[in-house]
Amino acid sequence: MSLPIQVRLDGSYDIKKLQLDLANAERKYSSLPQSGPYHDGSWTGIALRNANGDYKTSVVFGGGTYSDTEVLTSCTYFKEIINNFSFTIGCARLLFVPAGKKIGEHTDTGLNWGSGAIRIHIPIVTNENVKFYIKNERLNWKEGELWYGDFSLPHRLHNQSDITRVHLVLDCLVDEAFLALFPAEIVTKIESYIPITRRKPTVDFDADIPIICTGYFRLPKQVSKLPIFGKLKANALTNQLVFTIFGFPLPIGFHAVEPRRFENLGYEITLKVHDGKRTTLLLENTTENKTFDIELHDELGSLVVRYIKIQKLLVGVSIGLINAVTKTQQYLKRLSNKV
Repeated sequence: MSLPIQVRLDGSYDIKKLQLDLANAERKYSSLPQSGPYHDGSWTGIALRNANGDYKTSVVFGGGTYSDTEVLTSCTYFKEIINNFSFTIGCARLLFVPAGKKIGEHTDTGLNWGSGAIRIHIPIVTNENVKFYIKNERLNWKEGELWYGDFSLPHRLHNQSDITRVHLVLDCLVDEAFLALFPAEIVTKIESYIPITRRKPTVDFDADIPIICTGYFRLPKQVSKLPIFGKLKANALTNQLVFTIFGFPLPIGFHAVEPRRFENLGYEITLKVHDGKRTTLLLENTTENKTFDIELHDELGSLVVRYIKIQKLLVGVSIGLINAVTKTQQYLKRLSNKV
C-alpha cells in the first residue's frame, strides 16, 4: 500500500479568465528565477502571496506569516480563487517553464501529510507535450483543473512543446476544509498509511499577550551553538506571535490555538514562566518530542547590540553567497545545456 501520487480535486476554473489574469500579470510584472540548482534559471515565477508580501521574493518559506502581493490588485480572478478557499494558503505563485526547458529531478521538503503543508496546482497554459512526472508516473493535467501531487517524491519536467507552460501553484495548510477537496476514500487511504497533521483554527489570544510576549531573545543553544538573536512581537490582528531573526528577511509566525498556546507546522509554544520580571516560553518540536526554553528580555546589553550588527552582516553575506552559488549552478547548466 502506498500514498497516492496524484489526485484530481474538486474544482475547475474558467480558462479564459485564468489566461486574462495571466496576461495582466505578465504585462505589469517581471517573472523572476526560482531557487534551486536543478534548472538553468529559465524556470521563473511571479508571487501572488508569500511570507513578506513582496512579489520579488522568490523564496518559498513556510514561516507561518503571509501577505498578498501587489500583483493581485491586477488579477481579480486569481484573487477570487485564492479567497474562495476557506483553508489557509501560505504561498501562491505563477510558475513559468519556457518551451524546450527542463526542471531536473528534485524533491520539495516540508510538503507532506505529516507536516500539514500540501501543494496543489491549477494549470493555466499547458500542452500534451509537456512531460511532467512524479517518480515514473506521468501527470496529464489539463488547463483549468485542480490537482494534488505528492511533491515530497522525486519529480521532474521537460517542456517539449512550443509554448511556455504556466501553472498557478498554491501551498496550503491542511485542515478539514482542505481535505474536503479530496474524494473521501482517498483521505481514508492516506490516514490508514500516515497520520495527517491538521492545522487547528486560530483563536483570540489573551489580552496581556502583547505585553508579556514582546521582547528580545536568543535562540536556544540546542538549536544554534552560535549566538543568534531576534525579536518577538505579538500581532493582535492575526493572533500570532511573530519571531524575527536579525538579518533574516522573512518572519516566522505562530498562530494562537488556545489563548496562551501557539502552533506552526509541528512546533508549539506555551507560556512557561511570567513572574512580572521575566517571561520564558516553552518551544516544543512535537514531531521529535524535543523542548527548548526561550527567555525574553526587554532590553539588550551594549555588547549584544554590537554583536547583532555583526550577526546581520554575517546572515546577509551567507544569504548572498547561497544566492550566488545557486545562480552560478544555473548558469553552468545553461552553458552545458544539461539539467
